[in-house]
Amino acid sequence: MEPNPTTTFTFFRKGWRAKRVWIYAGDYDKIPTNGGKTGADTPPYTIGVSGRSMELIQNKSAGGTHTVLTCKYEGFARHKALIRSDHGITSTERNGLFSSGWKFVYMSTQYKWSVPMFSSVWILCDAGNREIARFHRNSFRFRRIGRLEIYSQQPYGTIDPDFVAMIMATCKLVHNTVKNNERSASS
Repeated sequence: MEPNPTTTFTFFRKGWRAKRVWIYAGDYDKIPTNGGKTGADTPPYTIGVSGRSMELIQNKSAGGTHTVLTCKYEGFARHKALIRSDHGITSTERNGLFSSGWKFVYMSTQYKWSVPMFSSVWILCDAGNREIARFHRNSFRFRRIGRLEIYSQQPYGTIDPDFVAMIMATCKLVHNTVKNNERSASS
């Protein structure tokens, strides 16, 4: 049984080979617009990928931006990454040599993305094996990458915004790994 999501985000890419990902709060089939009004098409978050680094940027409604966190791959095979935010540094690494999932520690709790083979649903669990988030990947859609559902573990349904940013960034790490594995398998 799936828990009810408390926060949902939809990931889009600008084009087929685009390195930038737009993240909108809510569940959308297409990139949301507001009748062409200025600023309506700006997503709340973007993730930029460049070589061995990635950054999660929060787009402010007043027009400015804030880099929430940066991520830098480490090692020859990119099996580890260092994530820096305003609240500290944490490392993340792949679950295993042939696994597409990643694990990380946030606020002294270990989290792990499970990426079942031949499944379009990835699950983030904590050390107690409680489901924290779920990503529904769209494999055959041009722009829509998928939908991220984050479940509240708090009694009043609030989720730490820094933890949400960490989940979004590690979800993108998983997505990059899955895409690279698919590319390698097809060549």
